[in-house]
Amino acid sequence: MLAEVEPDEAILSINQVLEGAPSSTDTAGLAARITTGQPESTVVLGLTASRAAAQVSLIA
Repeated sequence: MLAEVEPDEAILSINQVLEGAPSSTDTAGLAARITTGQPESTVVLGLTASRAAAQVSLIA
């Protein structure tokens, strides 16, 4: 299943909150940034903030 994020601008908000994160930020810290950085109107299907943070941690 692919993840879906609505509205489209929500993915930009997620990117913005992750850009300033120190490389030492753990998965829980990244997930907290993702959760608090989303507009209230954001709907995410097929992905949690924790799962997204884990993927970011693998890349970093």
